[in-house]
Amino acid sequence: MRRKWRFLLAVMFMGSFVGQKAFSQDAKLIEAAKKDGKVVIYGSLESDIADAATKPFQKKTGIEVEYWRASATKVMDRALSEYRAGKPLFDIILTNDNPMQIMLKQGIFAKYDSPSAKEFPKDAVDPNLGPRYRNVIIGILYNKNAIKPADAPKSLEDLVKS
Repeated sequence: MRRKWRFLLAVMFMGSFVGQKAFSQDAKLIEAAKKDGKVVIYGSLESDIADAATKPFQKKTGIEVEYWRASATKVMDRALSEYRAGKPLFDIILTNDNPMQIMLKQGIFAKYDSPSAKEFPKDAVDPNLGPRYRNVIIGILYNKNAIKPADAPKSLEDLVKS
């Protein structure tokens, strides 16, 4: 039962994180989780960003969230080490795509088809990991006092040519 509630709470947590309806919010599940104590998250998100999801989850459920933050590779190394030793201590992992893909190939994750995934654009849903929790936006910025608009790069390829 312990693994089941932890998995369902992870789904519930992620539902609150991405702003979608959480599908596993039954009272029995929350009570079972409270008996065990806490949900453990390993992630590379800045703590204030993780707090934006953990605080509402804690408030709604009364379940403590322990967030351990490190670089994406350290998160992956710790999670894989625990998994290979047969003693994973984490319930949720929030990190970059490449480490997630590596951990997926190592068998650390179970596939879960989130009912809320259909609400996301198809290009924002990984077929194995589900909806992305964030996208990285890259912009090309320049000082308009140093470069005239006519001389500014119009594309990434223009930057490479310079």
